[in-house]
Amino acid sequence: MGVCGSCWGSGRIQCSSCSGRGYISRLTFDGEMDTSPCAVCGGRREVRCSFCGGSGQVQTPSTEQRSRPRRRSSDPLEGRWSMAGGWYEFYREGDEYRVVAGGPTGFTDEGSATRDGNLVRLHIRSTFLGNYTLELQLSGNTLQGTINVMGMPVPAVFQRE
Repeated sequence: MGVCGSCWGSGRIQCSSCSGRGYISRLTFDGEMDTSPCAVCGGRREVRCSFCGGSGQVQTPSTEQRSRPRRRSSDPLEGRWSMAGGWYEFYREGDEYRVVAGGPTGFTDEGSATRDGNLVRLHIRSTFLGNYTLELQLSGNTLQGTINVMGMPVPAVFQRE
């Protein structure tokens, strides 16, 4: 087990509905400001972390999983794909893939992926970003698409290692 990177082990995160203020202010029809406790956090300013379920701990892969030797496969997706600052590694498991991701500090995320022709859909549980889905196009030794970071689309291009 490891410390959850979303809540840093506390099991609680700032309420996104009220931005951690504990209340919501609304302008009424007659121009008055109405302030009431946030309905999501009940005025407590924090909510249970959805990534770790409030435990503050996340499952980390075993040393064996992290150090699994890479092998060249005839599968067009299986193996490691890198871009500046990060990588995804795909392991075929039946009709789907198990995905392990990392960066300069090592392993960070895990999840699953499916491939429908050249469309690759990733479902990732990230220590820092929570859960996210990513769609990429497979073209030879390139996987490319767009990642939404804080609502802004950022191009992502991965190359096979």
